[in-house]
Amino acid sequence: MKHLQYTEVERRLRAVFPTMDVFAPTDKVFLTVDTGLIDKLTALYPARHYVTGINECEEIARRFCTQVADWQLDRLEYHPEDFPLDQRYSFALGEASGELFRGQAQDHTVNIFLTEDAVMLLDMQTGTYWPAKAGEDVIFFVRM
Repeated sequence: MKHLQYTEVERRLRAVFPTMDVFAPTDKVFLTVDTGLIDKLTALYPARHYVTGINECEEIARRFCTQVADWQLDRLEYHPEDFPLDQRYSFALGEASGELFRGQAQDHTVNIFLTEDAVMLLDMQTGTYWPAKAGEDVIFFVRM
């Protein structure tokens, strides 16, 4: 895992989403995430069923971020030897709201994460992730 300053995170996001209105970082330093870890975490914390007005896409994305933060905290508390000091940062994982996903118009909120090489979008409702592409994915808000 690689450390990223929030300014580097924003630079990488704006390279893919040049019309992004809001980037709301919650930390100054983040850790990149690899897809193997995302596979593990999505298996541990599958999305609960969609319920209009109660458990929609934005709640599903927010809940996954909270579950991952709890997983990190549990790891630190119960297995500190597996969590070296240089990895005690939040993952570069958050929520992204947009209007175009994979070239299809859709008002939607998904999770977003940064690997060492790519900006990735994760739709917990379908259990799929993909590399974000400028013009095919249009995001206007990111909280990380």
